[in-house]
Amino acid sequence: MHRSDSGSERIANRRGSILYLTALGVTVFLGIAALAIDLGIWYVARSEAQRAAEAGAHAGASMFMTAPSNDVAARSEAESFSESNRVRGLTPDVLPDEDIDVIVDSQKVRVRVQRSATRGTPVSTIFARAMGIDAVDIGAGAAAQLWPADGVPCVLPLMIPDRWSEGPGLVWPQESDGFGDDPDDFYIPWDEASTGATGYDPIADWGTEIQIYAGDPSLAPQPSWWHPFAQPGGQGANVLREGILGCVDGFTDNTYFIGDVVDTEPGAQPGPIRQAFEELIDSEDLIWNHAANGGSGCPTAPSSTDCVTKSSRIRPIPFYDPRDPPALGRKPLEISNIAGVFVNDVTGNGSNTRVVVNFMYYSGGIPAGSWGNTGSFLKILRIVE
Repeated sequence: MHRSDSGSERIANRRGSILYLTALGVTVFLGIAALAIDLGIWYVARSEAQRAAEAGAHAGASMFMTAPSNDVAARSEAESFSESNRVRGLTPDVLPDEDIDVIVDSQKVRVRVQRSATRGTPVSTIFARAMGIDAVDIGAGAAAQLWPADGVPCVLPLMIPDRWSEGPGLVWPQESDGFGDDPDDFYIPWDEASTGATGYDPIADWGTEIQIYAGDPSLAPQPSWWHPFAQPGGQGANVLREGILGCVDGFTDNTYFIGDVVDTEPGAQPGPIRQAFEELIDSEDLIWNHAANGGSGCPTAPSSTDCVTKSSRIRPIPFYDPRDPPALGRKPLEISNIAGVFVNDVTGNGSNTRVVVNFMYYSGGIPAGSWGNTGSFLKILRIVE
């Protein structure tokens, strides 16, 4: 009987231990499960904060497309878009002076989004309260930048000379001036760090009106002469017309890079070029609105002040170095830079045809390998941090 009682006690003790361990395991399991729920909430909140920061940074940097030096507009747009994205059901409190950095020189906007105890908006916990954690701080940051590009599809199939100076002190050439007809003529291409450059500047020359017209390769290049060039699709007036009518997105057959060499088309072909530009202008009812964009101007609908950044009339156009002009006939010519222009108007007829454009950035290029792609007016908008 004594042995039997001793065995029963041992079995009872084992059963008690198992129950104890089971209860402990269930408690630990439930604690881990509860903590996992809170961790999931925190993870979702962090993801939403990151999305809000990226949206704000992207929107802020996009303002540099139409206002390259307007830090106020970039900051305001970044704040507006960040706060339009909720974090766990609440609008994040983005303080423009504390949470948004606008770096005009590098065309970058950085945004920080947070829900924190110091702002009175921490993210509440559910089960972690049992451990004395009632709320946690959540935050995220992102930066977006207009990044230099070195190639772009759908360029206008016309080359124009980059700008030079007619003498010391940056004297811009007049229509009758030819590069090299005066010993004081000089050309310094623009780049990210240059001083005294004569080429068009992406900030200082925003909105500058340029009238491009038929050039004569037998003479020294004059400002804004156009020189048609052959495209991969072929040669002649019909292909030239198709290249001018072009596209906005998704057209990759005619992709050009800075440094590419093209073959100029013989003859200025003002008739087909005029007809194509008239058709292009008629395709979208837009104007260059000098009163929009804080007085800097931009393309808008006639009854609006909202800048348009994507349009068949906003197109890249290649430049050539005026020190290396095209020769007569079908001759090679190197692309020294590519800029964006808004095709504004066409005036005159025949050899007196003028295509009026406004100088702009062009966004939507092919990314360069690094920030040091000097001289590029092409930009692509991307998250960099």
